[in-house]
Amino acid sequence: MSETWKRRIYSLVIGSLLVVAVSGCKASHRQPVVGEKISDEVMGLPEPTLSVKATLPAEPVTMPETTAAESPEAMYEPSVTEEPAKIPTPTPSVVTLCLTGDLMCLGGQQNAAAKKGGGYDFSGSFALIKDYLQGCDFAIGNLETVISPGFPYTAQMKYVEEDCPNCNAPPEYLEAVRDAGFDVVFTCNNHSLDAGGCR
Repeated sequence: MSETWKRRIYSLVIGSLLVVAVSGCKASHRQPVVGEKISDEVMGLPEPTLSVKATLPAEPVTMPETTAAESPEAMYEPSVTEEPAKIPTPTPSVVTLCLTGDLMCLGGQQNAAAKKGGGYDFSGSFALIKDYLQGCDFAIGNLETVISPGFPYTAQMKYVEEDCPNCNAPPEYLEAVRDAGFDVVFTCNNHSLDAGGCR
């Protein structure tokens, strides 16, 4: 046991053994005579007597053993802060990119897609790869033609002039490209100025 706690225990024992004895605290209840000097003797109050008696125990007081958690020192020890829970590392996601080459739409393809009542149906052009493209997260293609309804299509005019081809497809071709599963197409190629632009 630490010296601090021993001193505390001795103080408690001494304090409990202090006896204050005041004798004759009861008043006689006698009414004083007029003109008589009121004193403790008249009131029947004897002089108080203070008696203090302190006795130390013959043997030191033995206190029960305390555990580390119950000891006074543990009350003042700073609490240990637990480490924050670690955030699990997320599993990387897998993204599938599909990039294709030239998406051509020349005269033979336009004639095969032409409908009797007018218009075009190019859905058959991508029938063999549609399932593959739609299984990709992002499909990108190179649109190797322009879409200009105001200018003759390739089936009607193969060349604008000598050595200047006319790669121009109807808008229905773009609908088929989209329905096949393409997300993006770009025209940064050598046919971006066809349909009269090479003049």
